Amino acid sequence: MNFPATMTDGEKNLLKKMAEFPVAVQKATKALAPSMLADYAYSLATAFMGFYESVPVLVEDAAVRRFRLLLVEAFIQVLQNTLGILGIPAPERM
Repeated sequence: MNFPATMTDGEKNLLKKMAEFPVAVQKATKALAPSMLADYAYSLATAFMGFYESVPVLVEDAAVRRFRLLLVEAFIQVLQNTLGILGIPAPERM
């Protein structure tokens, strides 16, 4: 994924939250506390909602549009992984 020269706060926050996934899984596993992973899923969804409300994804600049579409795809994958670990099927559409 090529990062644009400048990123919005929404993009940065979402990237940071997605990067926390391995640590969230590790902490929840170590503590035997699936609720910690559920909390992570909620905070990830909240970060995505903030991104999606404040950052237009389908913009004219092709490089920025591609980056944002990849960011959305990455979010979907991380959320599916999180829900999968919890045994919750991810919806196909939202």
